[in-house]
Amino acid sequence: MPAKDLWSQIQKQTRGRSEDEQLRILRRHLGELHDEWKGPYKDLRDKLRKLVARLEGHEATRSRSGQQDPFHVKSQGDARVVVAGLPNAGKSSLVAALTGAATPVADYPFTTTQPSPGMLPCEGGVLQLVDTPPIVEGLASGQGAGRPLLHLFTSADALAIVVDLSTDVLDSLATILEELTSVSIRPLPGPLATVLQPRGKGGVRFLGKPLGREEEEEARTVLADAHIVNAEVVVRTAFDIDQLRHQVEGELLMPTVLVATHCDSETGEQETLQEMMPGHDILVGQLQQPETLGNVGGALLKVLGYTHIQLLERPAPEAKEETLLLHLASDILRVAERGKISTKRLKGARVWGTSVPRPGQAVRLDHVVDAGDRVFLQS
Repeated sequence: MPAKDLWSQIQKQTRGRSEDEQLRILRRHLGELHDEWKGPYKDLRDKLRKLVARLEGHEATRSRSGQQDPFHVKSQGDARVVVAGLPNAGKSSLVAALTGAATPVADYPFTTTQPSPGMLPCEGGVLQLVDTPPIVEGLASGQGAGRPLLHLFTSADALAIVVDLSTDVLDSLATILEELTSVSIRPLPGPLATVLQPRGKGGVRFLGKPLGREEEEEARTVLADAHIVNAEVVVRTAFDIDQLRHQVEGELLMPTVLVATHCDSETGEQETLQEMMPGHDILVGQLQQPETLGNVGGALLKVLGYTHIQLLERPAPEAKEETLLLHLASDILRVAERGKISTKRLKGARVWGTSVPRPGQAVRLDHVVDAGDRVFLQS
């Protein structure tokens, strides 16, 4: 569709809608406009980004004064985990304890006034943990850190919600969830099973775990009803039509873990957390003793949907190996990219593991690997 006609269509779709609905529509169209497209499409993309920034209450990367926006955090590592919570919940202490980052820590509220990132090495990967100003009621209307903070939450690959067990857990968590809902974030207790990735062309493609005929027809119907004609649907664990519908409707499905601080062994607040967030991992411990929180990195990798495979130096299962961290349902091409190996002359691979019926089987580039597979890339 010509850029001019697409802009007219977007104007019609957003006219008379609430700000949240406009944001959902604009974000969806932005996802379909590739960065490499030039000319009128680049102009349209820039226009949509400015509209999104205005609706969110700030410019995405720089303020009007030309200074760097303090809420713009460069993404680093394998995934970004944004730490969220009310004042004095222990967010800064958690990030400092796990990453060694120089986050501001004090025993009074609102110590953190802008995001502060730290890096957490874990199981062959590195996660970026971002400490944030506290959540308060009315962020969307400008209270506290306002919409810039909400926008930062939407940029996350996962959330770590920190809850102080010495407070009213029911009220605290309700406040956090209400503010996240204002930007269409829906916390998930585990990794995304079905991922919608809008594209600018190419029709509808299904990647990852294979779908049955009825499942594929159901998915195509949901996309067609939303007028989405170019997209990739990646099935990482099992096809989930509800997750696909939520994404089509503009919701951000966010893998989430809970971190409970100031724990008293006699309190029943942990059970209250579990009742409010069924299925979510809850890490309980003392911030002064990070080891009491268990394997935070492992819990985050689990909720993000990461797994490990072994990249072999030669075509033998006992060969020297390198451990790679990959998303569930990654294919051989992604293995090569993760292993920093050129894919230009890559022909396929040989695999030992549960993704193939016999050891050492030759597979194509679109073959999906399983956790623990041993892979030799063939050029």
